[in-house]
Amino acid sequence: MRRISPTRAVAPAVALIALATVAATPCAACSCAEIRTVAEAAAAADAVFVGTFTTTRTPLVQTSSGDLVAKEFTVTEVRKGRVAATTEVLTAASGASCGLEVSEGTTYVVVARQGPDGLRSDLCSGTRARTTVADEDLAAVGVRTDPVRGERRADLPVIASGVTDVVGSPLMWGPVAGASALVTIGLLLRARRRATP
Repeated sequence: MRRISPTRAVAPAVALIALATVAATPCAACSCAEIRTVAEAAAAADAVFVGTFTTTRTPLVQTSSGDLVAKEFTVTEVRKGRVAATTEVLTAASGASCGLEVSEGTTYVVVARQGPDGLRSDLCSGTRARTTVADEDLAAVGVRTDPVRGERRADLPVIASGVTDVVGSPLMWGPVAGASALVTIGLLLRARRRATP
């Protein structure tokens, strides 16, 4: 009887699992319909503030550029809404998925909407560097107020939602079941070969 290596039997299944994981990872490209003034963008926002970007908090496990991360800002002035002195804003991890592209130490006018897990913003929301916003445009948003003392953290999951999507997807578990079957067949063939005189 021709010898079948369990390793060779499992290899196709491993490849299928890898393919399924890639297939379950979404790809996206960001395209904003129009460039609006801060005042225009603020009309649809729940919060508008001026703050300096300090750091990014990420999930323990990420699967794609669309997974959410939390951008932390030290807020110096508020033009709309109730905003804490230290505020996190949720956004996609990459600009390719419309995530905020901000640099540490740079001050921004942040335009955000309230979500179930905290404030959210993206490349199309109207957020931009403070140096590119005219004083009169900012004044048109609302009267300047001070931020509330304390901090406001976003509800960022430890494991990105994309990970659970992959784990729960038929594209993932179908190949896993197939791999298990191939391993079983390989072990049975090996045992049969050993038992044959």
